[in-house]
Amino acid sequence: MMQPITNLVVNSISLVDGDTSIDFMFDKPAGVVGGYYLYVSSTGANYIYLAARVDASHQKELSISAQDDFYGKTHFYYTFDDVSYQGKFLYFYIIAVSTTLEVSVPSSVITTGTYPQKPVNLFCIYDNYEVDLSWDNLLTSSGRNSDFDHFSIYRNNLDEVFGTTMENNILYNSSFIEGKAVWVIDTFKKNQWFGEVTSTGALYLSSIKRTDYSSLTDLPFLDNFIIYIESATDISVGTATSTGYIDTAFVKGYHDIYKLKSVTSTGLSSSFIKFPVYFVDVPNTLPYLRSPLNSSTGLLSNPYWSALKNVLIDSKYYDKSLYAIPYSATESFNFKGFLGVSRCLVDVFIYDIYSFTTSTGIYGEFELDYLFTKGKTDIKIQARDKSNAGFSRITGTYSIRTFNLYTWFSILGDQYKQIVDELAAMKLDNSLSTVRYTSYVDRYKPLIELFKYANEDSAKFLILAKKIFNMFEYTSYDESLVVLLDALQEEADYFDHYEIFYRNSLYKTNKTGWDFVLADTSTGIIRENYYYGITSLTSTGEETDATIVRVDNRWWPVGYTGINVLRWSQINGVAYYNLYRGSSEDALEYLVTICDMFFIDSGTYTPNPAKVPPVHNFTDYEPPADAYVYLDTKLTPNALLLSNRAWLQVVVYAEGTKDIPAYQLERIVFYLNKIIAPEIRYLIIYANDTSVEFLS
Repeated sequence: MMQPITNLVVNSISLVDGDTSIDFMFDKPAGVVGGYYLYVSSTGANYIYLAARVDASHQKELSISAQDDFYGKTHFYYTFDDVSYQGKFLYFYIIAVSTTLEVSVPSSVITTGTYPQKPVNLFCIYDNYEVDLSWDNLLTSSGRNSDFDHFSIYRNNLDEVFGTTMENNILYNSSFIEGKAVWVIDTFKKNQWFGEVTSTGALYLSSIKRTDYSSLTDLPFLDNFIIYIESATDISVGTATSTGYIDTAFVKGYHDIYKLKSVTSTGLSSSFIKFPVYFVDVPNTLPYLRSPLNSSTGLLSNPYWSALKNVLIDSKYYDKSLYAIPYSATESFNFKGFLGVSRCLVDVFIYDIYSFTTSTGIYGEFELDYLFTKGKTDIKIQARDKSNAGFSRITGTYSIRTFNLYTWFSILGDQYKQIVDELAAMKLDNSLSTVRYTSYVDRYKPLIELFKYANEDSAKFLILAKKIFNMFEYTSYDESLVVLLDALQEEADYFDHYEIFYRNSLYKTNKTGWDFVLADTSTGIIRENYYYGITSLTSTGEETDATIVRVDNRWWPVGYTGINVLRWSQINGVAYYNLYRGSSEDALEYLVTICDMFFIDSGTYTPNPAKVPPVHNFTDYEPPADAYVYLDTKLTPNALLLSNRAWLQVVVYAEGTKDIPAYQLERIVFYLNKIIAPEIRYLIIYANDTSVEFLS
C-alpha cells in the first residue's frame, strides 16, 4: 500500500487577482510516487476531491505538477477560482497516489481560511457635516463568505503629483504605480477623473471619467489639472458589520479617498474598493454653472448651433459669448452646475432678486430649469448647507441672452445631425459586421445571394454573411468549404459538427491490407455517436490518462450495424493499451486490454462501468498519440455504389434528435454548388440520432 505524506502545513496563502492561492507543503513518502489528491471540507466531516498534482519526478508541465524545493520539501499549489470558496474556513488533507493508482491513507488534516469577496459599489455622500458610506452586501450563496467577520474602513490622504505629461487623453507620470488610486481634478471646468492605475506610468482618462458629475463636452486640458495619488499611509476609520458607516472625524480642506475591505475571522482581508471625497467647507465653495451644451434640453445640447455661432465673422454684430443661446417662447431650459457638496440648497437669483431654490445631488451637482424671456436674463447663484449654517460665496452674474438666430441654427443643426448620423451609418454599411439589413440587400446580397429568413437572428445572420463573403476569397474549394461549414456550425441552431472526406475515403481505404470485414452483418455495433478512450498500460500496471477519439456513425443507414476501427502509434516502453467507450468524454467505461495498435469494435465487448480511465497521468509515459478512426470498406451495396460516384463526401450532424433548420441545410447545398467545380462529384449526408438523408 502507498505510504502517506507527512508534515502537511500551509506554507503560504496569498491573494491573486481576487482568488485565494495556497501553497501546501509536505514531506513525500519513500518509493515511487505518482502524484497527489487534494481534498477539502467546509465542516471537517464530509470531504470532496478538489485537485490533483503529478509528482515532480515525472517532469510534467508545471500547471499540473507538484514541485520539490532545495530543502527536500514538496509543494502543492492550488488557486481557488471557484467563488463559492471565498471567505470560508476550510479543512484539507492530501492523499498520495502511486504510479499504479494505489492510494495512501489521508494525511493529517490542516485548516485555513480563504480570502473574502471584495466589497462592491462603495459610495460616499459628503454634506459638509458627515460622510455617509454605503456598499452592497457580500454574496452568501453556497456558503460563500460564511467566515466573514467585518468590514474595515480607512481614509487615505492623497499626495499631489507633479511633472505629468499628456498625449491622446493618456497621462504619463513615473509616480503612477499599478494598483494605486489616482484622482484628477480640472479646477477650472470642475471635471473629475478617478480610478486605479492599470499600467505603471500611465493613466487612461477615457476609461475612468466620472461623467455623473463632470462635463460631457469639455475636453481634458492638462494646464487645468491638479493630480493626486494614493499615499503610502492609510488612516483607520472604523469597522462595520452592516453595509453602511457614518464618518465625522475627517479634517476639512483635504482630498482623501475612502478604502473598504472585507475581513474574515481568521484575519484574511480582501483587496480594497475606493472612493474619493473632497472635504471642502461650504463657505469656501463657489457654485459653478456648466456650459449650455451640457443641458438636457434638445435646443441647447445640439452642438451645431454653438459651432455655427463660433464661426460668425464679427462679434460687434453678434453676441458670441458662452451663454448666448437659442430662444424658445414655450420651453424651459435646463442648465447643469456643480458645487461639490451633497444635500445643499441652491438659491437662484434673477436680477439680484430671489427666484427659486434647487438642491445638490449625491455628487454635489445641481440643475436649474427656467423659462428664459427674449433678450437678457441675469442670474446669480448661492448655496447653503443642509443646516443653513454655512453659505457659499455668491457667483458673479451669468448673463443668459436668447436669440432667434441661434434657435434657427439649432434647428438647422438638428437637420445637419440627421445627415451626419446617416453618413456615419453609411460608413458602417461598408462592413458586413455592422451593415443595416436594408443596405445589405442592395450592397451585398447580389454578391453572395444570401437572404435573412423571417425568424433568423439578425446578429447571427450578419456574422454568417460576413464569413460566407470571406469564403469567396479562396481559389480552392476545400478552404472555402471549411469556412462555410465552420460558419454554419457556429451560427446555425443545433449544428453539432461536420466531417469532410476526400477521394471516397468515407467508403474505401487506401491500404487494402487493412480491410476489416464484419462477417455476420446481423451483429455489430449500432449507429451511434461514440467516444473512445485509449490509455497506455505498462506491464507493471501503470496506466496513463486517455486519448479521446470521437466516432460518429450516425451517417450509417438507420438500423444498420457495423464496426469501428481505431489505430494509433506505438508508445515506447508500453506493453498494453486499455480501451474505453462511452456516450461522452466524461462517461467512458472499460472495454478490453490489448497489445496491438489497432482495435476493432464489433459490439462483442460489454462496457464495464466499474472501471473508468484515470483522470491524471501519474506515470513517466504518455497516452497514445495520433489516434484516429480507420474507415471501413465493406458497408452496404448502396454505399459501394455511392463510393464510385462521389469523390467528396460531407457529413453534417445535428445535436441529438434535434434538426438543423431546413434553410441552413439549403444554404450548404446552395453554396457547394457555387464553390465546387461541376466535374467534381460530391455527396452531402445529414444525420441526427433518428434519421439520415442525402441532401445532394
